[in-house]
Amino acid sequence: MQNASQGNLSLSSGEGIRPLNEKAIIVQVLIALFLYVNFLMIFTFFQKEVFRTNTRYILFAHTLICDCAFLIITDMLLLLIVRRIIMPTGLCIVICVVLVDLNIATPLTLTAMSVERYVSICMPLRHAELSTPQRAVHAILVIHALCSVHVLAMLLSLFAVMPLSFYSSSVMCSLVMLHTYRWQVYLNDIILQLYFVFMSLVICFSYVKIMGVARAASGEDRKSSNKGLKTVLLHALQLILSLIQLWCPFVEAAVLRSDPSLFETIRFFDYIMFILAPRCLIPLVYGLRDEHFNVVLQHYALFGFKKKNIRVHVHKQKARSTKKRYMVKNFSHIPNITDKPTGPLLRPLNEKILLVQVLVGIFLYVNFLMIFTFLKKEAFRTDTRYILFAQTLFMDSSLMVLTDLAVIQSYFQYTIPCVPCVVLCMLMIWLQFGTPVTLVAMCLERYVAICMPLRHANISTHRNQLVGLIVIWWLSALPPLLVLYLFLSSAPLLVLSSYMVCEVELLLVESWQETLRSAVAELYFVWMSVVIIFTYVRIVKVASKAAKGNSGSIAKGRKTVTLHAVQLLLCLIQFCCPFVETAILKIDLQLFINVRYFNFITFILAPRCLSPLIYGLRDESFFLVLRYYAAFGLKKKPTVKSAKFRRQ
Repeated sequence: MQNASQGNLSLSSGEGIRPLNEKAIIVQVLIALFLYVNFLMIFTFFQKEVFRTNTRYILFAHTLICDCAFLIITDMLLLLIVRRIIMPTGLCIVICVVLVDLNIATPLTLTAMSVERYVSICMPLRHAELSTPQRAVHAILVIHALCSVHVLAMLLSLFAVMPLSFYSSSVMCSLVMLHTYRWQVYLNDIILQLYFVFMSLVICFSYVKIMGVARAASGEDRKSSNKGLKTVLLHALQLILSLIQLWCPFVEAAVLRSDPSLFETIRFFDYIMFILAPRCLIPLVYGLRDEHFNVVLQHYALFGFKKKNIRVHVHKQKARSTKKRYMVKNFSHIPNITDKPTGPLLRPLNEKILLVQVLVGIFLYVNFLMIFTFLKKEAFRTDTRYILFAQTLFMDSSLMVLTDLAVIQSYFQYTIPCVPCVVLCMLMIWLQFGTPVTLVAMCLERYVAICMPLRHANISTHRNQLVGLIVIWWLSALPPLLVLYLFLSSAPLLVLSSYMVCEVELLLVESWQETLRSAVAELYFVWMSVVIIFTYVRIVKVASKAAKGNSGSIAKGRKTVTLHAVQLLLCLIQFCCPFVETAILKIDLQLFINVRYFNFITFILAPRCLSPLIYGLRDESFFLVLRYYAAFGLKKKPTVKSAKFRRQ
């Protein structure tokens, strides 16, 4: 019992978690945004009787309600911990029981939705009999009964080891207090893994059965089966996110043993990425994929300004107009896709295209000069900050080359095979996301250098540099892989043998796909903004406590992080440009061309050179070497030593 009493004292005294006001504010903003989106979808569900009487939508609404309740309770516990407010132990146990139930209810509901898709596609004659609102309510009761198994095991293990005095005390409420001994943690992990194995088996079984039906089906049945197949895949993705959430405590426990301050950062990141975000984004994607739900959701999201489609049919799928873009039997109505290659449209270069070529030439010369400067000095090639800076230059230069090729090809209306076009678009999206992710890594490097100066040399090693670059390229590769999956899942195979004027927009034929791509871009921007704001606040705190002799260096590091924030803001504006251009296209074609040209110059080309150039000019050591090579060696060659590289 000694361990139990010690754990209780530590919780009641509030020594476990320090107040993190800036993190709590970020969490409040995100939770408010996510709750608004989820409540909007719940409101949409209750507004239509056809949704309230369909099993699939009932289970979907149950997922939304569980996620909203989970977000509210976890946010409440977070605020109590930050403010160090204690509560009676009995009330805390009740809250933890509800929290555990909601945490398991969401993936179990996803499993039930997969089973519903299996019955709808593999047993269509019995679907109307089995899929009724009453049976949906029974399924929800079974889901919470399965959740109670974990709750009962947790309560029994708690009652078996804790004395009666524990239940009359007051504690800072957390799920950690329910697992006093190590064997309780192991028991909890075993039960969660059993849940995951069970749900994985059910989803895999549903996927295999639906895939078999899809192969044997033809015509409209095949389309419906393929859509059900993608729905089950989406449930599998949600289940994987749930698995990552189950693994987070293991990673956090390992980090806690090595560095408590890093543990807080990792835990905050896991909470945002694997607990908060999936509770909103994945259900939102699921709602946007459904044609009928999406129509009603848009009506209420725009406060009724968009015309509402009153006739919503659930059991009768209409042909989608956007699929006409991929009717490969006749390409005459699609100007950018043909079944035969066409030569370039011979016309003179206008002033806009000429100006783009001049700017791209100047910007590439500046970037290549900075890359050359980086490669000429070993002191630059071995420093993490300069390695990340060089990677930014490389990505920006590559993106400028590819976008310039795409602009020229689009201007002359020169068609290329579909497969090279897809590869070109994937590379452009990859590089487009690579720059902001690298900026975030540079902010973290400044954070470690200023806030953890004694550990900077141990963390910024050659091995960690390589690992960091791999992580950056991996994170940047997720959006293009998503676009590739959306394209291959919507386009028939014959499109791959066609020719087209290469544009990213041609790969996303349906409106919900473009919405999903935009949601992923906004998700990237949110977590990158969180990291940059966190590093800036920490550096400001260190600067306020620093001595006069070190305040100049810390202030310079703060300005460096601010510069990264400005670059990230330019990336955000770049992501918002397509929405503005689409709205203008409906009004005036010529104005659309001018606005798109302005956005290309201002928010795509210029930031790819000017921001890195400013960053290079601000560094004294790099500027001296850059000026020497820019003057073709006419100036006196500077002597740069590793000792002179001061941490900004």
